[in-house]
Amino acid sequence: MSLLAGYLAASLLPLVYVAIPNPIAVRWHSIHGKTPMPDAVERQAVKVGNVVPFIGQLVLLVCIWGLARHSAIPASMMGITSSRWQMATVAGVLVGLAWIGIYAWVLLAFRHPINRVARHRLLERPTGFWVPLGFLAAFIEEVWRAFCLVAFAGSGYFGGLAVTTIAAGLAHPQPLARAMSAMLFNLSASALFLSTRSLLAPISTHAIVNVVTPYLVRFAYRSAAEPN
Repeated sequence: MSLLAGYLAASLLPLVYVAIPNPIAVRWHSIHGKTPMPDAVERQAVKVGNVVPFIGQLVLLVCIWGLARHSAIPASMMGITSSRWQMATVAGVLVGLAWIGIYAWVLLAFRHPINRVARHRLLERPTGFWVPLGFLAAFIEEVWRAFCLVAFAGSGYFGGLAVTTIAAGLAHPQPLARAMSAMLFNLSASALFLSTRSLLAPISTHAIVNVVTPYLVRFAYRSAAEPN
């Protein structure tokens, strides 16, 4: 299998996550420079901004699907199989709960000032936005990761692990802790996929982390707001 397809697929994640702009904001600032947007334009930009991440996910899925067809990768190699699905799901749930447990411990053990917690990106939008996006991203990102690992399999999995880990960090660049967390999660999800050969394991882990984390951040915000 061509390594070019693997490198191309790996580059798609940071490109889709970082390079797709909000067209309303781009148009305004291209005309008016740094002048703040009026309330009406800002509300429109927020509405469009709520749609852009979903469009990015769908673009990523279509691109990976096209690359998989071009590369003639069987569905079973991508982990799309019913073989041992119970074991794969249980493994994914357990790893997901472990991730949530560690994250909750970090939030509680290292209480940050409320002004720092308030800047967390997961507080910018309601959970009604993050939960469906979290489920969608859990599926599509794991399809992306599986394709990349399979594409690099001919030259050994180390290359696939290294490239996808770097891509995950570049796709979640700010702050540094978020990038490091994304890179560690990539290694965890990759290990799950390679050990179970099923997409259900990393998808289960990813879905739990994506859906529960916004609630943990809100809990940390409320805790930080409470007087000592």
